[in-house]
Amino acid sequence: MQTIVHRGDQKNFAGERYSRGRRVKVCQSESSTAWLLPAICDLSPMFNRSWGVMTSRRIAEYFLVVGLPRGGNGGSLKRMSSVHSRSEKSFAETRFAPAIIQRFPANDYKEVGLPPGIEGFCFPRGVQLSVKAEFPMCHYFVSTVANGDRLYGIVLRFSDPLQRDMVDTIRSYYEKDTHEEEEQAPDVEENYATSPYSDPKMPALQMAVNSCRSLKSSLESSLESMFEPKCLCLVSSYGFMPQFLEVMKEIYRISLSPSDIPLERILSNFLLEVPVPPQGGTAVQYSIGHKTLVFKRPPLNNPIQIMTFPIRILFKTLKLSAIEVVLAALLTESQVLMVSSSLSKLTAVSEIFLQLMYPFRWSNVYIPLLPASLTRFIKAPLPFLIGTHPSFIPRLSRIARPGLTIVDLDDSKVYAPQPPPSLPARPLRKLRRALAPITRTWAPDRPDKLDRK
Repeated sequence: MQTIVHRGDQKNFAGERYSRGRRVKVCQSESSTAWLLPAICDLSPMFNRSWGVMTSRRIAEYFLVVGLPRGGNGGSLKRMSSVHSRSEKSFAETRFAPAIIQRFPANDYKEVGLPPGIEGFCFPRGVQLSVKAEFPMCHYFVSTVANGDRLYGIVLRFSDPLQRDMVDTIRSYYEKDTHEEEEQAPDVEENYATSPYSDPKMPALQMAVNSCRSLKSSLESSLESMFEPKCLCLVSSYGFMPQFLEVMKEIYRISLSPSDIPLERILSNFLLEVPVPPQGGTAVQYSIGHKTLVFKRPPLNNPIQIMTFPIRILFKTLKLSAIEVVLAALLTESQVLMVSSSLSKLTAVSEIFLQLMYPFRWSNVYIPLLPASLTRFIKAPLPFLIGTHPSFIPRLSRIARPGLTIVDLDDSKVYAPQPPPSLPARPLRKLRRALAPITRTWAPDRPDKLDRK
């Protein structure tokens, strides 16, 4: 096994200096032969083909900061959804369309472009202001580009005090919204008194206008103390989900702590200088902050040797009978809809199912985390594997149809009006015998001993 060691702390590695600031080594471990590859001085063209290593690919493509769109006069804000009744708290319940605030690099790569609308995957339910700071949360998503390749996204959401420029932007947005409603509303009292054919809905409309005026007066004091949700997003062509999550945590921690190294230098070091390990026994070790991470890819002849997510997540979520139904639906290229209030669980369970399909590969529509703006894909007459939040769809009984298997990950239930064909009897018995020890250990109806503190 070879290990590529990359130090992200911008210090000399083992007292040696390499050109262009690269501190990357490939060393031999777990072998009796001591050898050392030359230092990698430039990662941009490609690795040496004589060593049988892959061409140059970045370990991560893009780093994004996503939140409320920036812009004056409230014109850049777009409302996704809002409560129907106007009240002093309605602006806190309004969901805005997210936008990319900052990104690195500034321009797209020719070989791997940034998919349009990727900010919707960072905030599938939209950006909603909060009256108190929320604990940082994370989730994952997968986006399929035009040529069929998949981009993996890791999102770390956090709360930030609403800045002064955003206070003015939101105030301008609501003042504009209130002004439009006041112009559209007739003088209800005069019309209602003079016309015998008065619309009974006019008093309700006047109440809405009065509520808007009350909302306008409350914005000045309320917005100053509110929090804006933001997120850090890392986009990569490789599914190193657990490692990328640790990188995101360290970047967020470093951004809140005094440091002699600029944050931009750490990002550029990780995105531009860390090599991608080839499939097989070579691993890349990367240090950032207080963490030392190992990036390793499985060999070509055994791609499920290294699982993207721990397989226990699946068996803690679904019973064996439900797993059999979902696996049969995927193998027969049916429509599978995952539903869960946990955004991170949607992608994790979907990825595990795809790895359990080996040696078969899912080549149909795959959106493990579907934003609210793309819920129309659920009605597509094509095989798909889609995951979504339960608030994005009506009651499950309304969307149930033949050929669609609905998996409720929160209740560990499967709804299938027309169940898919069962797996062959003999392979099914072997599968059950192999999975029996796992199901007894991580059954959904019993707590996991590993998670106890």
